[in-house]
Amino acid sequence: MLTQNQIGVLYMVGSVICFSIMDICVKWLDYYPIGQVLFLRFFIGFIPIFFIIPKDKIFSFYKTSRPGLHAFRAVSGALAIIALFFGLRELPLADVVSLTFGGPIFVTIASIIFLSERVGIRRWSAVFLGFLGMLLIVQPAFIDLNYYYITPIIFCIGFACVAISVRSLSKTEANYTIAFYFTLLCTLLGLSTVFFSNWVMPTPLDFLLFLVLGLCGSIANLLLTQSYRLAEASLVTPIKYLSLVFAIIFGYFIWSEVPKILTLLGAALVIASSLIIFMRENKLKKQIITPRTWVKPQNTGLRQKRFYPKEIKLSEILFALDQKIQTLGCKKFSKKGCNGKSTKCITHNLWDQLDQLINNFFEKDQEKPSATLVISGDIFKILSLIHISEPTRQ
Repeated sequence: MLTQNQIGVLYMVGSVICFSIMDICVKWLDYYPIGQVLFLRFFIGFIPIFFIIPKDKIFSFYKTSRPGLHAFRAVSGALAIIALFFGLRELPLADVVSLTFGGPIFVTIASIIFLSERVGIRRWSAVFLGFLGMLLIVQPAFIDLNYYYITPIIFCIGFACVAISVRSLSKTEANYTIAFYFTLLCTLLGLSTVFFSNWVMPTPLDFLLFLVLGLCGSIANLLLTQSYRLAEASLVTPIKYLSLVFAIIFGYFIWSEVPKILTLLGAALVIASSLIIFMRENKLKKQIITPRTWVKPQNTGLRQKRFYPKEIKLSEILFALDQKIQTLGCKKFSKKGCNGKSTKCITHNLWDQLDQLINNFFEKDQEKPSATLVISGDIFKILSLIHISEPTRQ
């Protein structure tokens, strides 16, 4: 019987394989206009998204109160994916994949600019190390004047904007809603190019490749999300760098691309930089749960105190709560306050299910540490802390 961590690792491996297959298809289909490739990638990519929409949300999944942020996320993601597609067509596969590992470097910089986060000397050192590695990889851009080497860097910048916007969107929006608007915009952008580029009718074999491209692209993202839900991020994140191994292998056997020594050295520095940033942020996100007493909605009394681990990632509990609320439907929230407070509250039925979820979460822990936790009915304050990208164990 596999553990959740082991299953999470398998999901991550599957995600890496799917992303690698997507990259290969994009590079192979370089004789089709980029707009046509973009359209078919995301039009077919709608299929897996509709499979994850709850049945009771099928006619309302698109509703949102944050259209502006959805637009920013979708535009940033579209620019990133278009830049990636150009890079895959014009550059060695290993070079492109190596440069895309620089995403966390730009996320760190974007966090300082947009979120006013404080960054210490360790992460600044990692950023410098990552930029040094990227300079080694893009060296041909200066020697051969190959300006396509800037496209993976544009992808990283777009990726950083996506990561920052998703951090905010994930507090109030479901996964499928975020994915839907991104996929919709990319589909429309690709379709708009039919008026000024010569689209080509795909052959049966190429249409099969387009089908694989679209499905692998969407399934890879779903597997990635599920991997982080099941396993610890510190365990599965390094597996993403297997994509460089696949890029080197497929680039050599399909396109006879031999990676340069500087590319491998630069990739090693970028990977090291990303891991340092990830491990540092992971350490800073650990929180200690301290004893607190809150009340259940409508003055029905305090919840019974239970023993919980003294030190635990609070995000693990919060993410589980958020996912349960999304499953049951956010329409159960009320704008009227709990006990006169101007905040959102939650119905008794949904509260009981959330309370049971937390009980199940801690059933595996047989010890009785000294710290205790009393669950609150004021669930809105808890949800305001949630980041969907953080790891959970359900």
